[in-house]
Amino acid sequence: AAFAALPRWGKGTLTTKDTPAAALDPCADPCEPALGGPYLGEENRLFRVEIHKAGDIGAANAAGTAMFKWSRDNGAVASALIADAAAGATSAQVEKPELFVVGDLVEISDDLVELVTGPAEDTLTHRNHLRGEMRRIMTVNLDARRVSWDNPLAPGNPLHAPLTRAMRLAYHAKITKWDGVDWVVAGDIALADGVTVEFGGRDLIPGDYWLFTTRTLDH
Repeated sequence: AAFAALPRWGKGTLTTKDTPAAALDPCADPCEPALGGPYLGEENRLFRVEIHKAGDIGAANAAGTAMFKWSRDNGAVASALIADAAAGATSAQVEKPELFVVGDLVEISDDLVELVTGPAEDTLTHRNHLRGEMRRIMTVNLDARRVSWDNPLAPGNPLHAPLTRAMRLAYHAKITKWDGVDWVVAGDIALADGVTVEFGGRDLIPGDYWLFTTRTLDH
């Protein structure tokens, strides 16, 4: 019984795909090197694809469809908070605000989320674990070391909503940059730079993740 109560992994799979018919801009600078392969990026990357909301493969915006977030840098661009962020806050003070710019998609989280414990753990079904709160940065104040996601022009938009719970230094609260968040739909999903993925399986659990590399040698 104790073993059954432990956090579990989902039954999803992820396939990475080449995109041989990548569309190239005919008006591109002729001095730039031609890209003949499927990967269009200019640097080697370590992509991370992580389930953010429990569910299955389905239609976008459907209640039972899972959501995922992804990063081309393994979710490694992050900064610790230097002050508690209260529930209802629309900004946070961070150690390294220079890591972020206006428009960045970020996740505010802490150890409770990372370790799937306390209020972040679903102890009933063991599948609807809480993840961090996704927000879109609106301002970066380097002097005050404060990033804000408040946007009065977008009422009701969850990416600009106040925090639903406090993020505390005692639990090593942090902000992590992601490149995108989307629904787990059937078929090919384009990420960036010619990188395409496809989900399979079922019962995707928050925290499930996959890593894969892309290299400029694949041009």
